[in-house]
Amino acid sequence: MFRQRGALTVITPLLMLLVILLGVMALDGARLFSLRKDMQSQVNAAATAAASLTQSCASLSGSRSLPEMTTVAENVARQSGWDGEGVFRVKTGVVSGTDGVLGFNESDLIQANAVAVNYKRDVKVSSLLPDQFGMIEMTASAAARKEVLATVSAAGSTTVVGGGLDQATVLNSLLGALFNGGSPYSFSPTALNQLSDVTIRLGDLLDDVGVGSVVNGLPVDADALATTLAGVLDATSPAGQLADDLLDTAVGLDGISIEQVLQLAEDGSAVSEDASIPVYDLLISIAMNVLEGTSVMLDDIAVNIPGLAEVDASIEIFNAPAVVVAPARQNLDNEWIGHVETADVAVQIGALIDTDVTPLGTGVRVRLELPIEIQTGRGEADLVRANCAAGRENEVTFGLVGTSGVASLSGAADINAQLQLLGIPITLAGLRLNLDVPIGQNSFDVNTAPMELNAPVPESMVVGGGLELSGISEADISVEGSAEAEDFRCGLICSVVNGLLTPIVAILDGVIESALVGLLTDILDAVIDPLLSALGLDLGVVNIEVSGATQGQVTLLNDLPPGLFDD
Repeated sequence: MFRQRGALTVITPLLMLLVILLGVMALDGARLFSLRKDMQSQVNAAATAAASLTQSCASLSGSRSLPEMTTVAENVARQSGWDGEGVFRVKTGVVSGTDGVLGFNESDLIQANAVAVNYKRDVKVSSLLPDQFGMIEMTASAAARKEVLATVSAAGSTTVVGGGLDQATVLNSLLGALFNGGSPYSFSPTALNQLSDVTIRLGDLLDDVGVGSVVNGLPVDADALATTLAGVLDATSPAGQLADDLLDTAVGLDGISIEQVLQLAEDGSAVSEDASIPVYDLLISIAMNVLEGTSVMLDDIAVNIPGLAEVDASIEIFNAPAVVVAPARQNLDNEWIGHVETADVAVQIGALIDTDVTPLGTGVRVRLELPIEIQTGRGEADLVRANCAAGRENEVTFGLVGTSGVASLSGAADINAQLQLLGIPITLAGLRLNLDVPIGQNSFDVNTAPMELNAPVPESMVVGGGLELSGISEADISVEGSAEAEDFRCGLICSVVNGLLTPIVAILDGVIESALVGLLTDILDAVIDPLLSALGLDLGVVNIEVSGATQGQVTLLNDLPPGLFDD
């Protein structure tokens, strides 16, 4: 029994020491757990703040850099209780995924919609026994996505495919080719005014059977889209009537994919069902896709110019447009996601020229069928800048750059020249006329006015202009080839005929060039300029409309790829 009492005397201090050590460990464990929680809270706040400086959210305020983002992250962390110990590191990237499973992938700043922040520091394992337990490294990481998306569309030289709302000559001619067997459609200025400002919520376009993302919920083709539009629009409104006409009389709708009409960004962007989509642009895009490659003849082209035997004109759709919902950043292929191209028309002039020129006192009759194409205002625009809404401010702003495209006038035709020498008819062939008049190109860099999120007033910006057809010179015309006389009979006087023909052939190309400069200038003044004016087409003009702006909540991720900050 005495031996047992001695054993308790030895064990009791050991048990007390063990209890103290366990208590110290519990306190240190609670301290480390609390510190880890504080670090995660600080890094979450830092990532959220730094995400406001990404390309898709703050590029309108100037270029950003990783050091600037790091400074912002550290300042916000201090406000959240950071004591200055440890190191913050920042990487830009894209948060993307499907069906709610999101991940962070590192990217260049110009492609980024998110920022990942890593906070690393060395911490004493025990505050009471620091020398005995040493140090450990603790880290916390988070990524935050923040971006605003714009709904952007563009028309070429024609806001309503034919000038202002008071002049819809081209629009009515094109739609007439679809609906009225060639007779012009009857869109009135009042109807166009009503239609131009109509937008529809993206969620109202979603297919009932669609699942997954907003993009996957869209109708699969233009026929289904037109059906959906007809179902949600007032049938008595101009928009509803146009949708019904597309369904009733237009063919080929089921061959047009939805991506040709409406493009929604999927490169890590969360497209909201509340995005506003311009109805006019959707309907006209559908119509233009059906008409792409189709020529529509224009009536009443009458002009009296010596040497111009006949003239006709037509318009043709090319490069049908699409409505785009996208952020202001590039994808991984270094292409701007918010890229829009103009819908435009080419004007085709068919001129039958039959005129006389007189080299060396010998009459030469020149005949050619010259097709002249005028390209007007085709261009493109990229959404390259944006400022997100922040704090109590509910306004966003966007910036776009682009070009109006190269407006030009061109044509080419074989020349048929006929003359008589000593009563012998001779036909000269082998010459070809080339007409190339580069009119120019406009570039632009514009910003929208501040726009209210989810309820913006559509902003239409007309950029470019000032390009004019100022005349044709010999520099715009070239005659190529070598004139050769086709077979002719000259009998005993062949040597005389050939002697006269040789100098005529030698100077024929220059003579034809000089003669056609004046004639083509007359055609320009009397046919092309008045026709463009009547159609309401302005060279080098692009109309850009930003009709919607949506910005979701900040997306925060704590599960980042292993090794992201190992370098």
